[in-house]
Amino acid sequence: MASIHRHHRFFIRDFWRKLVALGLALLVWKLVDVQLRSVVPVQQVRVKVKYDTRKFYLKEDSFLVDLEASTPSKMTQLAPELFQIEVALPTTYEHSGIYYLKLRNRHLVKKPLRVNIKTFQPNNLAIPFDVIEQEKLKVHVNTQGKVKSGFELSATAQPDIVRVLGPSQVVRNLREISTESLQLNPDITKSFSVPLDLLPPTLPSAFSPARSRSMSWSKIPSAPSRSHSPALAPGSCCH
Repeated sequence: MASIHRHHRFFIRDFWRKLVALGLALLVWKLVDVQLRSVVPVQQVRVKVKYDTRKFYLKEDSFLVDLEASTPSKMTQLAPELFQIEVALPTTYEHSGIYYLKLRNRHLVKKPLRVNIKTFQPNNLAIPFDVIEQEKLKVHVNTQGKVKSGFELSATAQPDIVRVLGPSQVVRNLREISTESLQLNPDITKSFSVPLDLLPPTLPSAFSPARSRSMSWSKIPSAPSRSHSPALAPGSCCH
């Protein structure tokens, strides 16, 4: 019991003087720590852009920045994989445009312990984006080759209209959607049906070529069948 009283008196006696001494000790520690720290450059740190893929399409989704990191003196090199930067595209946009963003420490979601970021280079990002729209488009059947002489060809699609989802700047300029090539030859003498895939439209140069190859176009209904019908008599044509 006496021991508890002695400890209690130790904290109470000259409390404010001890509190000031503790504060000065922490200040000195902080100043020494700052003096001993080093500034280490970190290059090519990837910035991840989070966005609603059902509503937006990013014309560019690869952003890299350099960092200046304040580190303990023992750290002389830092790999870019040790850092993770994330930014979010607001969901309020209704038209295509560019989202301008200033990078701040709050965008840094992962970093090594006791490492502080002094600067981002560049510290401003310009993120070009487009909104996703839906259009109804007519299906055009591509054909290659010829049918038997004296026969005429009529190629139709079922269904002949599909709904396509894609960036507004692309979808608005489309007049039709084409199929992969339907191979013809003179041995064909009667009508037939064959399933063909729809080809994704060619994207304008403003869109990243690497992303155009992986861009998905939703079709409703999907994978319509196409048929061509050689006529049974010269000059006639049936569907």
